[in-house]
Amino acid sequence: MTAQPHRSQPIIPRPERTPRALRLALAGVAPHRIQAFEEQKDQALAMAAESGSITPVRAFLLAWATTVEIERDPDTARRFHAAEHAAHVLDKDHADWHRAMREITTILDEAQKAVES
Repeated sequence: MTAQPHRSQPIIPRPERTPRALRLALAGVAPHRIQAFEEQKDQALAMAAESGSITPVRAFLLAWATTVEIERDPDTARRFHAAEHAAHVLDKDHADWHRAMREITTILDEAQKAVES
C-alpha cells in the first residue's frame, strides 16, 4: 500500500460551481488561466445554445471546478504540474512517462471526486 501524498492547506475555500465563483477562485490561484476559462465558457454557451442542451455548460463547470480544486492546494498543484511537465518532455516508452501519466490521472480523479461530493 502506498502512502498518501502530503496535502497542504488550501489557499482558498472550495468555490461554488458557478461561472462567477470559479472565475473569482481562478483569479486567486491561477490568474494566467482566466483567458482560457473565458474562451471555454463562451464555447460551452454557444454549444449549449446550438444543441439545446445544458450538457456543455455542465462539462465546462466540472472541468474548471476540477482545475481550481487542484490549483487551490499548493502541494497538489506542484505534483500535477511536475507530472504534466514530465509527460510532455519524456519519451512515451520511458517508465517515468507512464508514472507521470498515472499521477496526472490520479490527481484529476481525486479532484473531480472532491468537487462532485
